Amino acid sequence: MQVFSTLRKTIDESDPAIILKRFTSRILPVSEDEWKDRYIVFLSPKEVDQHRKDLCFPDFAVSECINDVIKHPKIDSFDGLLYGVLNHLKDSDTALLPIEMAFFLTPAGIVIVSEESEIIGKVKKSVAFEAEEGHSPATLPEKTLFFLMDRLVNSDQTLIRTLDETETLLEERLLAGEKLDYPAQVFRLRQKTLLLTQYAGLMVDLLDVISENDNELVRPEAMKLFRLISVRLDRLERSAATLRESVMQLREAYQSQVDIEANQLMRLFTVVSTIFLPLTVVTGWFGMNFRNMPELYWEFGYPMVAIISVLLTGGIVYYCKKRKYL
Repeated sequence: MQVFSTLRKTIDESDPAIILKRFTSRILPVSEDEWKDRYIVFLSPKEVDQHRKDLCFPDFAVSECINDVIKHPKIDSFDGLLYGVLNHLKDSDTALLPIEMAFFLTPAGIVIVSEESEIIGKVKKSVAFEAEEGHSPATLPEKTLFFLMDRLVNSDQTLIRTLDETETLLEERLLAGEKLDYPAQVFRLRQKTLLLTQYAGLMVDLLDVISENDNELVRPEAMKLFRLISVRLDRLERSAATLRESVMQLREAYQSQVDIEANQLMRLFTVVSTIFLPLTVVTGWFGMNFRNMPELYWEFGYPMVAIISVLLTGGIVYYCKKRKYL
């Protein structure tokens, strides 16, 4: 557990329950001084479970935080409380793995629920700097949520660039004729872009709820921060959709390559059949064994048939090569 105050430089964390019980209040501050006296608390899922009675958050929300059952962004609005779930998407060989982060925004401040990570560490540094400098203490909880979402969007943009580079490299290798397991790789890439597109859409919906601010938990002067995130999320959603279309085109390109190879193989079989078709006719003709076939008793019959067969075959091969069938 780590606590930051919008007013106090030092905080007594010897009894966390004293600080956390402030989050049980759902009454909006009525004065500017009350808005400035708020807290930013970082808890792990295990700590949320330990202090669930002190926090008095909805049971279903606490259970979701503890059990990590939500794998996509969502937000719920209550009187005096905003509960949201964010995802940090991590790339793996087979799929995108969403790491859940939750937040509770109340009149007393904000509670961030997450395991320790690089993103959470950067958010804490930003909050510590803002608290130390005393910049806009009344909006520091909202800034904390902005810092978190900003880091997540940056990570998502990096992920899109990585997937785009993977798609481009795969396309280059396909055009170069390298033999790879393209169906499996394209399928995994398509699944990743699908999840990323759905994720971006859900994040846009989450920002819409925050921007509506029906319960007036977000200070008006902090709304411009979320409008900035909203613009970046719109761009992220378009980039994800464009990347998904590129992957679908890659799949079509692979299918076209397979069809071209199949057509080339069929053309080869057709040419080979055409080359040996006259020999089949000759074989069938002289295999009839009628009694009055003079070629059967002519001493030069066999060499003559062999010469004719070679000339026919050579002539057809020459013709096919000249027409670039071979």
